[in-house]
Amino acid sequence: MTDCGIAILAGGEGQRIGGHKPERLLKGKRLIEHVLDRIDATSRRCVICVRETGQVANPNVPEILDQADIPGPLAAVIPALAWANRELLSGIVTVPCDMPYLPVDLPNRLVNGSAGRSRPAFAVCGGQLHPVCAFWPTTAIDRVTAFATGGRASLRDALAFCGAVEVTWPDAERSLFLNINSVEDLHRAEWE
Repeated sequence: MTDCGIAILAGGEGQRIGGHKPERLLKGKRLIEHVLDRIDATSRRCVICVRETGQVANPNVPEILDQADIPGPLAAVIPALAWANRELLSGIVTVPCDMPYLPVDLPNRLVNGSAGRSRPAFAVCGGQLHPVCAFWPTTAIDRVTAFATGGRASLRDALAFCGAVEVTWPDAERSLFLNINSVEDLHRAEWE
């Protein structure tokens, strides 16, 4: 297996922002477009993980459906790992659709910090854990599935269950992990 893919997690309902979070505009562009630009989706294997087909309008990258019987973002990890396995990729880097200023080096730093691609790795910045920004090797699919089918849904706990490595960003880069969850967050981000 070579390379890794990117899985953008866009399946949430976005209730705190009024729904349709990936479609919300920030500085004239949809949130999903900001993320696609930051991860350089044109030069990487990329999918958008959604709860239902068409959840993201004109995504320009393939969509895959979240696993319906698992709540939260973990529902996207298992189908994304299965996709990566079929595509003969070494794993996936998950990123949320609502972090428009993600570090451009995020995928490379997570993969490089993953103990030779044998363990998951996730971002930490300013003492805050960002489990949604993670590298998941395809070899972790059985452990992730066992964790999720045990009725657990926490990304943080799934990463711990798989022996994940923390990859730390400097505190000065904390604004790159800005997460848009509400209309107020969106307004504040306009000034970033």
